[in-house]
Amino acid sequence: METYLNLNIMINICLLVHRRHYRLPEICRQLREQTYQDFKLNIWNNSPDKYCDIRNLGKKRANIINALGGNQGSCARFKLAKQTGGNPIIFIDDDLELEKDFIEYLFKMYNKYGGILSWWSKAFKSENYHNANCLLPEGQRVDYLGTGGMILDRWIIDNEESLQNIPKHYSRAEDLYLSAIARIKYKMELRSLDAKCSIVEDPYDQHRVLKKYKQKAFKQLRKEGWGLLKDKV
Repeated sequence: METYLNLNIMINICLLVHRRHYRLPEICRQLREQTYQDFKLNIWNNSPDKYCDIRNLGKKRANIINALGGNQGSCARFKLAKQTGGNPIIFIDDDLELEKDFIEYLFKMYNKYGGILSWWSKAFKSENYHNANCLLPEGQRVDYLGTGGMILDRWIIDNEESLQNIPKHYSRAEDLYLSAIARIKYKMELRSLDAKCSIVEDPYDQHRVLKKYKQKAFKQLRKEGWGLLKDKV
């Protein structure tokens, strides 16, 4: 793949760390080996362990914020993004394995499409969050994007105040909330990407625990005006 270079742009990568604190050295190693290196890593440490092992990347390339008052959950990624100065922003999760061209590919697609993009994508088929076409082809318009492996322009972070204090009934579904608010208020395009990462299987996955919660959040966001692609058929 052709290396994409723009010396005027500093990509900011935002990572939340909690139970998978032990994966930080490996994540930093994978970032150090990326084909695109014009980035800064920002870490929001939700773990009670204040030490973040970033030796594989170096202190000059990382900014660490230790959460006050305990774990602030996944919605803290937007608080972290607000405190960065670069653009665009890439969100990664602590359970991802990154291919070496992960950043380069996301940046290239961001320049091509704009809007919000991620590999974890859904186009809903009914009024059920769990009934959807998933992992759609690159460039396809979708209804929902997961935040782990997402790239977006920081404009929505800076201008949508609710992302800094997500309503309690959406606070564990920040991915749904962002997807909905981007469509409801700003008519933004959400598009799918090819997977340049994979998920590490471990006991800390919250997917099953959040099934009912996300369905309830989905239905409420629909009531608040979240238009889906299927509505136009």
